[in-house]
Amino acid sequence: MKIIDPKFNYLKSDYYSAILREILNGCAVELYMSSLIMTLCCIDYMGIPLSGNTKNTNVQFKQFLEQYMSEVNSNYQNKTIQEIIYAIRCSLVHSFGEADALQKINITPIFEVGCDDRVHLLMDKDGNGNNTIHVSIPHLISETIAGVEKYFREVTDTVTLTEWYRRLYIIGGVGGPFNKLHTVPGGTIVYKNIHPLLDKLDDPRCTIKELYENIKTRLLEKYHQL
Repeated sequence: MKIIDPKFNYLKSDYYSAILREILNGCAVELYMSSLIMTLCCIDYMGIPLSGNTKNTNVQFKQFLEQYMSEVNSNYQNKTIQEIIYAIRCSLVHSFGEADALQKINITPIFEVGCDDRVHLLMDKDGNGNNTIHVSIPHLISETIAGVEKYFREVTDTVTLTEWYRRLYIIGGVGGPFNKLHTVPGGTIVYKNIHPLLDKLDDPRCTIKELYENIKTRLLEKYHQL
């Protein structure tokens, strides 16, 4: 069952404009670590509706990885991977360095930008025998956006969405109504007006996997053109 109430298109557009657009804009100007941090926060934010608008915790963070992001990368069904990604989130958000969460599981992340699918989430050892995991920022961003889109396509709990929308920080002032006129004219979202890399969503036939592949490919092409 799909939500057809137009006001939820405004919620989706506001969320995509405030969060996903900022992530993609960061990549456009090579602020990859900033985009990575915002991506991990985005997963956190999705835990709020998953928790029923109560306090979101690591449980909902891992739930989003498993239920939504695993659609395009089955590695997120792996409990160890879930624990590592959450530990990386804690380290980047709280200390921008190795925090207790990463020390506890004894692994060091290696952040990549231009690697291929085989390297992303690869667990290995460095030259000193230390445990490592490779995290491709373009891959993780694309997987997260795909997971967010999957959530919005499947959610039917209008009560939860209404409360979530009420609590969200969105674009305000003069820019808020202008943004809506541009991105949700007549109540229908125009994704390319939110960000050019979301234009695939303007095709109603676009699948979650096609969305993921399209954004990932274009992010990697952008990096290799620099």
